[in-house]
Amino acid sequence: MPGLRIITAFIFAVLPLITSAATLIESRDKDGTTSTIYIDQGKARFETPDNDGYMVIDIDRKTMYFIIHPEKTVIDMSKALQSNKTSTTVKQPAVELRAKGNGPTLHGYPTKEYEEYSNGTYCGSVITSIEATNDLGIGHFVKAFTIMLSEINNLFSDITGDLPAQFIDQCEMAETSLANNYNEIGFPLKSLDKQQQMDTLVTKINKNAKLPGNAFDLPENYKLTTADGFLQEVMQQVPEEVQQLMKDIPPETLEMMKQLPPEMLDMMKKQMQGQQ
Repeated sequence: MPGLRIITAFIFAVLPLITSAATLIESRDKDGTTSTIYIDQGKARFETPDNDGYMVIDIDRKTMYFIIHPEKTVIDMSKALQSNKTSTTVKQPAVELRAKGNGPTLHGYPTKEYEEYSNGTYCGSVITSIEATNDLGIGHFVKAFTIMLSEINNLFSDITGDLPAQFIDQCEMAETSLANNYNEIGFPLKSLDKQQQMDTLVTKINKNAKLPGNAFDLPENYKLTTADGFLQEVMQQVPEEVQQLMKDIPPETLEMMKQLPPEMLDMMKKQMQGQQ
C-alpha cells in the first residue's frame, strides 16, 4: 500500500565514512524498488529509492528533518513531532482493521494478518509483528512519520480546501489513520494489495549493520524552511486563478465528482497538472 511504501522510503546516496553499527531494515515493493531504514538508538534515517532526498528523526531531541536534494532544501518538521498530534483536519474515511489470525513467521518473528477497509471497501492486508516492532525499536519512528503525514495533510488542506479528498483514492486517504494502529498491531513486514498480491515485503533485517558516519547530518548550504513555508512556495508557482478554482468548487459539484468514473477523474487530474 502507498503509505507503507512511504513509511519504508526516504534516502541519501552512498556515504563514504563507515562507523557505528545500526539496525537496517530493507524492503521491496511489487515494482522491485528497494527502500531502506537505518535505526541507531533514538535516531532513524529513512531512505527513498530515487535519490531525491531522505528523512532523519531524533526521538530524544524531538527533531525531524526532510531533505530534498533537487530543491536543495531542508524542511524542519520538528514542530509537528513536538506537538505529538496524529489528528488531521482533512476529512477521513471510516477505517476498520479486521483480524484474520496468525500469519507466517517472517525473519524469525511471529506475525498476525489484518485486512484493512476504508468506508467498507477492502484496501488490502498487512502482515504485522509486534515482536519485531519492539525488538527493532521502530515504533517511535512509525508514530513520528504518521505525525508528519498528518501535518502535511493539514497544511495542504489549508491551502487547497477539501478538493484533494475528491481526487484521492479513499484507501490512500485512509493510510494516515491506518498507520496510527501500527504501534498496537505491529510494524508491517508484508502487505498485500486489493487483489491479494504482494505489495511490499521486508526482505532484510540486519541488527549489526554498518552505519555511514554522517548518516544523520544535514547537508551544508541547503535552504532551511518549515513545512508550511515550503508548501506556500510550491503554491506560489501555481497561478492564482487555479488556486482559487481549487478552493471555490461548489459542494454539489464536488458531490457529483465523486460519482465520476475513475478514468474521467484521471483525465481531470492531468488537465489540472497541465495548467500548473
